[in-house]
Amino acid sequence: MSGQTIDSSALCGEWSPIATAPKDRVILLWWPRYSYAADDDGAPVMAIGQWKHNPRTHKSYFADTDEWDDYGMADNPPSHWMPLPYPPNQGAIS
Repeated sequence: MSGQTIDSSALCGEWSPIATAPKDRVILLWWPRYSYAADDDGAPVMAIGQWKHNPRTHKSYFADTDEWDDYGMADNPPSHWMPLPYPPNQGAIS
């Protein structure tokens, strides 16, 4: 990679508003301020996530795939999304 710059949009695409995100697959999510509490000064976060429905609260929302309880996710939605990059040497995922 000597001296080369990689354009991340060539690998995954461009960031799009969360309102345009697909709800049928895992995607890359961006939170400009990721926090669990209203008074938390959360930092920006990028995470793999998906559309989820919480049967306990009857809310549906985008949440990261690691969050075991999705605490606060419905009230702290991501602002943008991007498709995941292709696996090495695999091309498009169908």
